Amino acid sequence: MNSGESWRSYARRFRPHAWSVGWAVVAAAAQTALAAPVVLLVKYLFDRALPARDVGGLAAAAGAIAGLSLGGAALSLWSRRKTLEATKSVVSEYRAELLERVQQAPRAWHDKSARAELHDQLVQDTERVDVMSNALLSELLPAAASGAALLALLAWVSPPLGALLVVCGLLNYGANRAVAARLKRSADQFREAFGAFSAGVLFLAEKLELIRIQTAEEPARKRRKEEIEQLRRASTRFAWLDTLYGLMQANLALLAALAVLVGGGVLAMRGRISIGELIAFYAGLGLLRSATHAALAAIPRVTMGLRALAGLEELMRKPAEPPYRGKATCGFDGRVELEGVDFGYGERLVLRNVSGWIEPGRVTALAGPNGCGKTTVARLVLGYYRPGAGRVRASGQPYEEIEMEELRRQMGVVPQEALLFSGTVRENLTFGMTSASERSIEEALEFAAARAWLRSLAGGLEARIGEDGLQLSGGQRQRLMLARAWLRRPKLLILDEPGNHLDPAALSEVLGNLATARSRPAVLLISHDEELIRRSDRIWRLPGLEVAHG
Repeated sequence: MNSGESWRSYARRFRPHAWSVGWAVVAAAAQTALAAPVVLLVKYLFDRALPARDVGGLAAAAGAIAGLSLGGAALSLWSRRKTLEATKSVVSEYRAELLERVQQAPRAWHDKSARAELHDQLVQDTERVDVMSNALLSELLPAAASGAALLALLAWVSPPLGALLVVCGLLNYGANRAVAARLKRSADQFREAFGAFSAGVLFLAEKLELIRIQTAEEPARKRRKEEIEQLRRASTRFAWLDTLYGLMQANLALLAALAVLVGGGVLAMRGRISIGELIAFYAGLGLLRSATHAALAAIPRVTMGLRALAGLEELMRKPAEPPYRGKATCGFDGRVELEGVDFGYGERLVLRNVSGWIEPGRVTALAGPNGCGKTTVARLVLGYYRPGAGRVRASGQPYEEIEMEELRRQMGVVPQEALLFSGTVRENLTFGMTSASERSIEEALEFAAARAWLRSLAGGLEARIGEDGLQLSGGQRQRLMLARAWLRRPKLLILDEPGNHLDPAALSEVLGNLATARSRPAVLLISHDEELIRRSDRIWRLPGLEVAHG
């Protein structure tokens, strides 16, 4: 999507705020209209009041100019307020829509996305679009409107000087294009360098343990320095070009003013215009220069914002359709069936003609060697993916018909990786649950054999555990996630390789708690540990059908 298409798509978002933007434009036009009497009053001062030594007229004209200036400032503040209300609302809605789209995007899309790039787009690029929107509506468009009106007024005050000013403007425009093109390229390079630096910082924060384990401190340090140096060069070039652009505009404006001064002086000497007309023209030219400077100063921010907007609009066009779009409520009892399922990641087929089921109230062990697709089956059960062939059912109802969020609310999952965040034990335990009583929390901790270590933890439920629970051991993290899953009172509990982090005694206690639970859920136990598999009620081996009963 090019910048023009991106902008048109974004501009449509301002339709609900058309009145606010419209009144802001009216206020900007009114502010310009107030400039016209100033020019005429200046002409009156030098052509009539001063030659006539009319002190009263001089004071009245000066007071009128001051009043018009204050009125223009008031209109400017009001216009700015209305513009901010519109732009901030649109940007907030845009951010919310982007986040919703990312959240609703299928797991397959997220698998292919670079997290750092996505983070930079959602945070940095939306801020650039916010800055662009304010620069465009508060500075560039009002300044352009004011400039056009002032140019027309100056042409009326002195047609010859107006024509000279137009010629200077055309020469200015030609010079601008060359620098503006370089500025756009520099903006792209700056965004790329900033994105690389942002990704590097995110990698450092998330993979610090890996860097230390691999003793990769020096390569990591070198890579970060390269990214910082690249960002320095790109930001310096962009800032230098921005400065060059501004200085060029200032000097071109000065040359235009000098051309008007010389041309107007010659016309005044020949009696073609009065001194009052020349000074009035110069006063209007000063106002025009201010409007032009405001418009040109906004261009780099608009350029950067348009580049960011193009990427965001491309993100909006990414496929965000979930695997299933059903709306029916499922009377879920924990039973899930896979029938003739094929599934692959891209060209790599992982499951071929797989059939099997999970029974309510029983532990089904999903067994098989590493890489045979056990975790993929769990993701299909959770509805993260849709099989390429075959069908998945919950309590006999096809997934295509079921509202998946409602179904997943009745499932509890304990994955292999630590899905924890920087916060307290309680916040991690109750995440995603609107209400959880102290009694249910205690029961969940008891089920997960987590009460003993929690009592030894300074702060208990209010103890902070660090990002990904790094202040906890692997077994403690696993128990916390197990308690969180049990707190949901799931109809289906999925345990992905629980033996990787829980010692045999703890695992035995958890399985015993499962066996004696009042409302025993269906359990999908994913493991390659044969001893653990034999303790299940049923065994489902991949690839193929169920081959044994416990």
